[in-house]
Amino acid sequence: MVLSRYMIFPGTKYMDINNRKIILFLFSHMTQKLLFPIIIFLMFCFLCGCSYFETLTVAEDDRYDLNFNYVNDSTDFKWLSYLSMSKMSIDSTITVRDKHPLLFSQQVGKYRYYPIILNLVQTFALPDSDYKEVSIRIKTKTYHIQSACMKVFCYDKQYQLLCEDSVDIDHVFWKTSSLTLQSPNIHLIKVFVECYGKPVTKNQKIWMDRMEITVDGKDINQLPLNDLYTMDKEFSIDEEQIHLFRPDNFGIPVDCLNGKKIIALGESIHGSDSINKITVQVIKDLVLHADCKLVLFEGCIDNCLLWDAYITGQAVDTTINRISEEIKTIVFSDIELVDLLVWLRSYNSDKKEKVRFMGIDFHGGNNQWAPVADYLLTYYRSEYADEFLSVLGCLWHWGTLDPLKALQTFQEKACFKTLMSPTDYEMLVDVLTQFVEVDNSRKKEPYASLKMIQNRDSIMYRNVKRGIDLYLKDEERAVIISHYGHAGRSPGRVEKTSMGYFLNKTYKDAYFPVGIFVGEGYAGVKDALREDTVSFRLVPPPMNSLEKMCREMHTGSFYASTSVLPNEALFTREVGSSGVNPQFVYNYPKMQCDGFIFINSAPCCPGEFIDKNELRIDLETKTRRAQRDKKRILEKNLNGFY
Repeated sequence: MVLSRYMIFPGTKYMDINNRKIILFLFSHMTQKLLFPIIIFLMFCFLCGCSYFETLTVAEDDRYDLNFNYVNDSTDFKWLSYLSMSKMSIDSTITVRDKHPLLFSQQVGKYRYYPIILNLVQTFALPDSDYKEVSIRIKTKTYHIQSACMKVFCYDKQYQLLCEDSVDIDHVFWKTSSLTLQSPNIHLIKVFVECYGKPVTKNQKIWMDRMEITVDGKDINQLPLNDLYTMDKEFSIDEEQIHLFRPDNFGIPVDCLNGKKIIALGESIHGSDSINKITVQVIKDLVLHADCKLVLFEGCIDNCLLWDAYITGQAVDTTINRISEEIKTIVFSDIELVDLLVWLRSYNSDKKEKVRFMGIDFHGGNNQWAPVADYLLTYYRSEYADEFLSVLGCLWHWGTLDPLKALQTFQEKACFKTLMSPTDYEMLVDVLTQFVEVDNSRKKEPYASLKMIQNRDSIMYRNVKRGIDLYLKDEERAVIISHYGHAGRSPGRVEKTSMGYFLNKTYKDAYFPVGIFVGEGYAGVKDALREDTVSFRLVPPPMNSLEKMCREMHTGSFYASTSVLPNEALFTREVGSSGVNPQFVYNYPKMQCDGFIFINSAPCCPGEFIDKNELRIDLETKTRRAQRDKKRILEKNLNGFY
């Protein structure tokens, strides 16, 4: 061992250290002085190592993806995202508690910035039902966000709501938000994270660190998994209790509908030709054999005014060509929907009491005025050209758009009450009134559009009830075509706010929701960023799912009452217009609906998916048509429109 000839110590001169005694003395002296700091340093390293090891252990045993490790495809459970108006990533530029947080940022389209709209959902099924307390903590940070919150719902084994609570998670700086819920017999926990950005604001972001959930003081990852996730329970359905569909019989047994006023057909996926075809066949059967006089469609109420005019004979026969062009832009088979409208027109041709068709959704954008004008033109008479011109000028917003003036002008002109039936007149007044309400709310509240998205199901419920009150007699029925998430009594997306929840609360046993499920195939979704519609392959049904149970029967498509299902939770597919991953949710079908339809395979709708270039061409065509119509109105030459 060779040392330097000289060593330097602060406050001393050079010292000759050749002498062994001096070396031993110095070593002993330094050890005594540094022993305590060395011990402290080693303890610190040990604790950091333990903390790091603990972090790795938690991440490896993160059954419910509470760390939000979206880059890890091996995670047993993934959070559902029902709306895709945000871009998801792991922010590697930030470290929070030894990990990089999850980041949702703003999507940027070709012509505009889209506000963040985020809904994350996860369901935690506990192995037993004797838990009494649930605590949830999440650390978040936001930037340019209108609102963000976490909602928690607890249920028992019978899917009865025990307790609920929510907390604001919109924080400019990193902050931990927490909730504690207490109730006996907690079996199911549903957690929702909702976030809405500010319109016309750039750089909207929300960061989320890991979530912590404890049940009766224990980390939820330390609890045993529910056996629905871990073992195949071998559920089965008695084939004698199902109603097989045949080419001459696609209906729901009429004896199931005694005392029912509303039959809601809830599609578990959109963009399926097979589902759409069977849905149309079921509607025809309900019209023929169940006194169904009103078809309520999950489409814009203003667009469907012209569809109703066509099937009732108010619009000329060639109107279907114009309608078929517009249908191609929605996630429904244009072939099947046109077939339904043509069939309803033929059915109504010799009927005094006609079947009506009504949209139940409402978006309220400026571009939605054109369909209202198109509908109004079906009543045009040359002797009332000035009256039509005064209203149509407001509807096509030449200059300043004034919905209130359009409504007032329409009501002031007595000719419209003469030309239109009382129900048609009231319906158009109701649609114009909704435009006025939206316009007023936008003037008072700059984020009214986001509130409309949040309140979409309540808007659909209002329109369904309005249509039933306006069009139906006591003994007549209505049928709804919508997504299963809207039709179910209490779907997993947003508790207690679905259209089905409101309808069930109002009509009670007279409300009859029917889920429509598919085993394999494709679904269609709308890509808000690309502004087009795309299709994707459905994942195979997992064990203990309704779809897997039905596929193992090896039968054709059929209808069955949910009474044939086991008295337990099942997985069911639920894919909205935006698409989700994963596609299956923990569900109680017997609580959600009265019956269900199963279809083995669902190919993609042929020819209905339009790319953004075709949409652009379609919009250009509509613009040219509107300019032509405007010129004809100014010239008071409206003959031959319909």
